[in-house]
Amino acid sequence: KADLVLLTSISRDHQEILGNRFDLILGEKIALAQDGAELATNFELKYLRQKTRAWCQEHGVQWTDLFEKGSCDKSFNFERRNKVLAFFGFCKIFNKEFCSPRFSSEGLLTFSFEGATCHAMPAHNPDGVRKGVQFLKDDKYTNTYNLVLMSFSHRSFEDAMSMIRMIKAWSEKEGIAQIVLTVFEHPKAMGQETLKALAQTAQVKFVNDKKELLEKYSIQGKTILALGSNYFIGALRGRGPLSRG
Repeated sequence: KADLVLLTSISRDHQEILGNRFDLILGEKIALAQDGAELATNFELKYLRQKTRAWCQEHGVQWTDLFEKGSCDKSFNFERRNKVLAFFGFCKIFNKEFCSPRFSSEGLLTFSFEGATCHAMPAHNPDGVRKGVQFLKDDKYTNTYNLVLMSFSHRSFEDAMSMIRMIKAWSEKEGIAQIVLTVFEHPKAMGQETLKALAQTAQVKFVNDKKELLEKYSIQGKTILALGSNYFIGALRGRGPLSRG
């Protein structure tokens, strides 16, 4: 039972559980706001805001729409939007007056991998990658990466291909020559043959394990954008094996 519910963006993910339409996914999420709980959202889509308004009126829930309030804007990247939402929650919890805050970007998670500097962007569905690309553009992460290293958890071939194509379009524009798909060890990891097929279809590189990656690409002293599954990024950070081999 929640007193305050904060909902960020709604994305098509876990569709086998939540449904394959935005209204179905919203219905699962918004049901957290029951029994007098307050709700705050930063939904950009007017459709989702209309659905939210109708649901809150029907269920007697007090709702704050940060887009309608003017605290969030379409020009904000996902990081800034979520910080505004979190700050709203902070003000509610500690009984402080809410005002639209100004935040500077803290950038991406940074760590070392085999002598390279990695920037991590956990983005495991097409909406996440779309927002991630927006973040990279807005925060001027341009011409800084020598390599984009990607891997995914289980999902449809079409979703994974969509994510690769978005990153490929961004990387080609920014002059980043190499995109490499690889495997990692986890029960939810996408299979090796599927990743190979994706790489072939998208015309990007594929490596089977860390040894092959290090042999084919001299990464020491370079900067890598690591993108995809949280489990994959955890493996790169030494929290699980990178390859099955």
